Amino acid sequence: MKKALQNRIEKFISVKSESSPGGGWAPVTNKEINQLYVILMDIVAAKYEKDADGDLPIEATLVNRCETHGMHYWPLEYLYCGEEAPSLKEINDVLRTARMNLSMAQDDVEGTLKQLDWYVRDLEQSKET
Repeated sequence: MKKALQNRIEKFISVKSESSPGGGWAPVTNKEINQLYVILMDIVAAKYEKDADGDLPIEATLVNRCETHGMHYWPLEYLYCGEEAPSLKEINDVLRTARMNLSMAQDDVEGTLKQLDWYVRDLEQSKET
C-alpha cells in the first residue's frame, strides 16, 4: 500500500500547474481536487485505525479557491468527551467559536447580496440606455 500511495503522490505532483502571468492562482480542476482528496484520506487511513462505525478520526474538506470562496468555518470542539462535565470556560469557548462561524457566514451573505444589488443596478441601467 505504501508504494502504491507513494506512486499516486508522485504522479499527482509530476505535472506542475503554473500561476497566470497576472498573478492569479494556478488553474485547478475538480478532478485534481478529487485525486488529492483520495490521496489525503488514504494517508489518514494508513496512519489511523477506523472506529467501530468505520469512521476515521480526521476529516478533510478541500476547496478550489479558483471557483469558490475559502472555507470560513472553525471546527467546534466536543463539549462532553469523557466523564467530566465541561467547564463554563469550555462552554463559552465553543459558543464563541460558533458565534464567529455565524458571523462569517452572515458576512458572506451580506457580500453576496451586495453583488446582487450591483448586478441588478447594472442590468437596470443597461435597459435605460
